[in-house]
Amino acid sequence: MTVRWNFEQTHEDYKDYKDRYLLTDEMKRILEKAQFGLSNAVIDVELADLAIKYATITTPIAGLVTHIDTPLAGINITPATATFEIVNPDSVYFEARIDELEIGKVKEGQKVTISLDSYPDKTFEGLVSAIDFAASTIGGSKVFLTKISLPQNSDRQFRLGMGGDAEIILNEKENVLAIPTEALVRREKNFVWVVDSEGKARRKEVEVGLETDEEIEIVGGLEEGTEIITKGITGLKEGQKIR
Repeated sequence: MTVRWNFEQTHEDYKDYKDRYLLTDEMKRILEKAQFGLSNAVIDVELADLAIKYATITTPIAGLVTHIDTPLAGINITPATATFEIVNPDSVYFEARIDELEIGKVKEGQKVTISLDSYPDKTFEGLVSAIDFAASTIGGSKVFLTKISLPQNSDRQFRLGMGGDAEIILNEKENVLAIPTEALVRREKNFVWVVDSEGKARRKEVEVGLETDEEIEIVGGLEEGTEIITKGITGLKEGQKIR
């Protein structure tokens, strides 16, 4: 009886141990599965946080966004495909195209008078700040792109794409005698047509100085107050009656 009891007790102890062992192993698998699910949930949250973080693109400069290549929400972009244009309104400048025949006269620091099509009644003062070293071919002509600084743009009056003209001041003189460009007849000896006291046309040789697109300085041969002919000078003859 003692031996049988010992056997049965040992058998029961073994069954209890086996049941406890199997239960512990099952619980372990359940815990591992739960831990795996929790880890995945944490990863999902972290990925969502990263997605939000990297969905915000920060520009290294202050300014206004003027162009986005892919402006639609939900489109995946990469550093190679994401193109944004950021413009600092305070850094806007005027770009002039200087013909290769004139570029030798242009120097950095020269004063410039700018007329913009958007403001026909205004002119703006600027300075030549940079000149391209290499020429560009535009419309079949070689030109040098020249950067001209503009006044402070605090009120945003200067915008990208505005067109206009720039007059570069190569030299300055005050209190000079000047005539309209069309009044000068260019020959080996330049001259203008003047009106004498009898109302007749007379040739008057002159020496010229500085020139602009509209006026020419007269440094010799003509006195202030002299009446000159500015229109219809083609075919004009010496002594021809004007009035």
